[in-house]
Amino acid sequence: MKEDLTSEPEFLTLKIDSSGKARLQVNLQFSLEYGAKSRK
Repeated sequence: MKEDLTSEPEFLTLKIDSSGKARLQVNLQFSLEYGAKSRK
């Protein structure tokens, strides 16, 4: 196994199926949006 997996989080996301990938992206986006809003 290559250690690049740890350096490339996006690569891990690509390995996940469509459903998991979409879910991860939504969760990440939601977390970022929520975090940005709660900072104000």
